[in-house]
Amino acid sequence: MAPRRWYDWAVQQAVLLLLLSGVSLHGSVRASGLDRPTVRRWRDGLHERDEAFAFFLRGRWPELGRVADFNAFWRNVIDQLSLQRAMSALDRELVVP
Repeated sequence: MAPRRWYDWAVQQAVLLLLLSGVSLHGSVRASGLDRPTVRRWRDGLHERDEAFAFFLRGRWPELGRVADFNAFWRNVIDQLSLQRAMSALDRELVVP
């Protein structure tokens, strides 16, 4: 279980992949069976912390920096590291709520 979370990172990763792939908030809620505020909080939380998270992750794994936009970067992170591994690394340096 992820620290300070109700859901495992794998659940959050699946939902974020839907959103990063262009599925709407409504579609992601329907596909995941989660409530709208939870999915919105995950989406907005990643956007709010993107700059700090991306800076740290690119510093540790430079190959992640080769994509330009938000969606492509985070899909790359998930594909190469997994959300759990990325957030675990971030939680050692930054607080990941």
